[in-house]
Amino acid sequence: MLVSKEYIFGHYEEIEHSEDLNKFIEEGFHIIHCDASYEDGIGACSVQIRNSGEKERKIKSRSFSTLGPVEAEMRSVLHGIREAKKTKSIRKALFTNDNYNVINLIVGNHTPRKSHIIKTTNKVKEALGELNFPYNFAWVRSKINKKVDREAKRVLKRKEKAVELRVEKRKEQIIFQIEKSKNLKYEFKEGKHFVKSEKYENWYESNLENLFCSCAFWNKKWNDKDEIIKITRALPCKHMCKVARETNKDIFQIFKTQISRRK
Repeated sequence: MLVSKEYIFGHYEEIEHSEDLNKFIEEGFHIIHCDASYEDGIGACSVQIRNSGEKERKIKSRSFSTLGPVEAEMRSVLHGIREAKKTKSIRKALFTNDNYNVINLIVGNHTPRKSHIIKTTNKVKEALGELNFPYNFAWVRSKINKKVDREAKRVLKRKEKAVELRVEKRKEQIIFQIEKSKNLKYEFKEGKHFVKSEKYENWYESNLENLFCSCAFWNKKWNDKDEIIKITRALPCKHMCKVARETNKDIFQIFKTQISRRK
């Protein structure tokens, strides 16, 4: 059943064989294949638009941060809608995805419960409202979307490598600070940790529990930031590294979240 933008929700197709898409192509539909891949907070999606009278279009892909596979697949459909909007030759469209729950969320058969899914569902609805042609949705078997699925997996793999490189770079930055801290003087007095400046007579108070240092580096970089930013993004200065060394604490463990963050 063709679904217009005045009557979006409650109807969709279930397609098990790629040949079943032919009837839509014969009726003048553009098929928008949408698929995503997800792993540990990172998603990637790929979209391909095709119909019988045009040359097969290039797959369009992107990566993003996401909270789970359902949101990733939802965002692949959103990506497909936005790509379809830019395609002037489309007169009517069929959006495909192989996640049964996602299709039902979009057409309104299922109700989103989690806040991030509600937010993404609303974005999809808003994007649909901007289309100037009728459209339908299809839940398809994975093999029908295999080309965009493979590309999404390749994009995710590249993103994973980029994340791994950023994590290694953060570790190297900390190792550099540890090396700089080795010859610094340390004192513990009145329940506080102090580290002497490398070049001047200044002593800086450092605290590994509250993530604080009175040095210029920390003041400039992190002191005026919200607490949530400190515990997710900040990396230690050399004075913190010295305190960790003197108190037999693992600086990499203290900053584990910041080092391993995937954004």
